[in-house]
Amino acid sequence: MPRTFLHSLRRIGLCLGCTLLIMLLGSLNAASAWADPVTLRFLVAAFEVPVWQPLITEFESQHPEIHIEVIEGPSTSNLVEDLYVSAFC
Repeated sequence: MPRTFLHSLRRIGLCLGCTLLIMLLGSLNAASAWADPVTLRFLVAAFEVPVWQPLITEFESQHPEIHIEVIEGPSTSNLVEDLYVSAFC
């Protein structure tokens, strides 16, 4: 596949992931009456972890009842593409 297509696919996947995370976090905020702590598992490519970590730390400090566990996914483009394709099928 052309490199630009893979780059576009990665950007689309990242945007969809961010949108879903925001929607999920918004719905959790609406249901803040829950007494039990919540753990969210968030899968990202290993090279993206440093980008997300400060945001996750800030979010967790503002919402102590919600813990976000970062799962480092693959960094190679073929494995990332396989991950995106399998996630949306």
